[in-house]
Amino acid sequence: MCEGICASLLAADHLRDAFDLILVGGGLHHFHPHVPRAVDVIHGMLKPGGLFCFAEPRRESLLDLARRIWYRLDRRTFAEEEAAIDLQALKRHNVDRFAFQREVYFGGVGYFLVLNSMVFRIPVRWKPRLAPWCLKVESLLQPVQNKYIAPAVVCVWRKA
Repeated sequence: MCEGICASLLAADHLRDAFDLILVGGGLHHFHPHVPRAVDVIHGMLKPGGLFCFAEPRRESLLDLARRIWYRLDRRTFAEEEAAIDLQALKRHNVDRFAFQREVYFGGVGYFLVLNSMVFRIPVRWKPRLAPWCLKVESLLQPVQNKYIAPAVVCVWRKA
């Protein structure tokens, strides 16, 4: 059985030990500067042994530096409080509470030009033509992606 709940994550302390799996796809970084608090709540919501899976832009990459410069130059869209997650700080904060099972780094030309097309003001109508080329470049770059280059990460953490 699966149940959806519509509520503020930061006000969900009452859902203790309620879930086997919590999946966050590109939403955790929007809690900045309260990302550690959001992960605290998620930890409490998971049953022992439950999985926390997330995909997020991350601060530690070289490409994130370019994103931060772009955000400083383009104030029409981006809020002051938006920032990529600091994965290493999150891991230090949670080292005794989660087993870090997997990290997969990703993101490049397709990630920026198709998935995050609003960043570069790419019209939606261009995506169907742009996407196949970008995905091809992404597939060629994926074998060399690492934590220093890739701007995003998929993580799987198990509650201790």
